[in-house]
Amino acid sequence: MDSTLYPGGSNLEQQPSDHPGLESFLDFAKALDSETTVVFFLPLPHDMRIRYPAESRLLVPRKNDPAPWIKFTEGTNFVGMQFWKVPDPPDRFIRQDVAAIVVANHRLTRNPLLAFPEIGAEFQGIEPVDGTIVELATAIKIESPEQARMAISDAFDRCVEELNTFLRAYRMTSGDPTIRTVTRQTCRPFIQTLFERAVGDEYEYYGHTLFGTHEPNITPDSTKEMSDDELWDLSVSLSRHQRRDPFSVWADIARSAHRYYLVDGDYSATVISCQTAFEVLLNTTLLCISWETKIPRNETRKWTRDASPFMSRITKHLQPHLGGNWSSILTDFKRISSSRNDIVHDGRSPSELDARDCLEALVRVEDFAKDRLAVQRKQYPRTALLLLGEPGFKKRNVWDRWTRDWISRNAPEEPDWILEFAAWRDS
Repeated sequence: MDSTLYPGGSNLEQQPSDHPGLESFLDFAKALDSETTVVFFLPLPHDMRIRYPAESRLLVPRKNDPAPWIKFTEGTNFVGMQFWKVPDPPDRFIRQDVAAIVVANHRLTRNPLLAFPEIGAEFQGIEPVDGTIVELATAIKIESPEQARMAISDAFDRCVEELNTFLRAYRMTSGDPTIRTVTRQTCRPFIQTLFERAVGDEYEYYGHTLFGTHEPNITPDSTKEMSDDELWDLSVSLSRHQRRDPFSVWADIARSAHRYYLVDGDYSATVISCQTAFEVLLNTTLLCISWETKIPRNETRKWTRDASPFMSRITKHLQPHLGGNWSSILTDFKRISSSRNDIVHDGRSPSELDARDCLEALVRVEDFAKDRLAVQRKQYPRTALLLLGEPGFKKRNVWDRWTRDWISRNAPEEPDWILEFAAWRDS
């Protein structure tokens, strides 16, 4: 899987300590009580018009168990919530607004000097707005220091699940459309964390640490300008999009699916985009081969009008061209379809693990289609080149003399393949 997909979710290992080394974390975990309460302080991306008294927490029992939240009961989970009002700096986009004013004035006055204000200077005289920190507490049982990491990760997922239930109810009650649910990807990458234990009739906090929710470095280095090679790739990609390249449509949907997961934390959109990209890739490959082998367009239109399911149609018409073992592809598509149907038909919300499974299935079908076209490149060179390009051929060690000779003989003499395919497809 793409290395940028950081493991997240209750079944995947996290880094809940500010110490990167496992040995340091184990030393920290040894100081924790085996039966304790973990408390997360999670900043919300929006303000909420609610605050419970500081000495109390909103109790959210699970499994309809009425026991107090602080009482540890093995096998039963509770989440306590406390909302804190805090002063928050104005929206960060104010800085960008100020920078835009500077650039516009530069153009207007033709002054060669760009004098941007220091960070924070634009906030002078502006009253801070309200922000909300939600304190989430839940009981955990740590069987051993080695299992502390997973126990804390599970506890965080449990807290977020209950918080989102509360946020949905708040959104319905308040009518505030700015209220968004929280995921690992949309909250801060490191969450302030305490532990709480009973001391007689009172409770005390201990074990201050950081819980790592997700990989914070998923964006490109914004301080590094694009190289000449990257600018050339950008111009090629732009040209293909402008010419309505069918494989660019698929790639855009696939990259959107990754964004929904990595940046937005929108697991439903991730799953739906994965299935869309899955179908667009295989449908486009089938149609491109049909165009290259001069199958009449009216004939291919019949394939989408019959009542056969998508994968039955693909295996009937595309598999004979590409060959190979399609059993894993069929399994992956069934998994994605099942998750997608739960969303659009039953209104269910997929888990983070469901979304990651769908992304991994999408990567597998992409690799499969490219690998098979590389094998069949002599039968369908135009389709293979449109999907893989020279980099894809080189990656699979098939940028051989036959391929280069074929391109030099045919490509300069033939019309633009992208425009020709688009005309055939839309005829």
